[in-house]
Amino acid sequence: MITELDKTVCLHVYDYLSSDGEYLDTILYGEVVFDETQRFAVHERVYTSPLVKQEHQQTCFLTRSNRIYCTTELPTNMAITLHEWRWLRRHLFSPDELLAFRAIIQLGFKQNK
Repeated sequence: MITELDKTVCLHVYDYLSSDGEYLDTILYGEVVFDETQRFAVHERVYTSPLVKQEHQQTCFLTRSNRIYCTTELPTNMAITLHEWRWLRRHLFSPDELLAFRAIIQLGFKQNK
């Protein structure tokens, strides 16, 4: 059974973002278009468990929890920290919202200097 997503992003999780940050896993974010499993509602935001396999020209993914997610388009890619991953999953923010929060934080640091 397949869950179909759009607005998908492959999130590459690192312990922290720097040149020597250690890669941990890749997960998928997307918004539900159709769900054969009936676990999710249409337009619901989903963060998958870590990915173990990509197929069909990189638009179908198998997760560690043995779920299949297919995307309506090739996903974009983004690097995040483990802390950000936990925060995103807990609050169901999108990767675009994370980028906005990062920009606000950077602006705050620049103003405090």
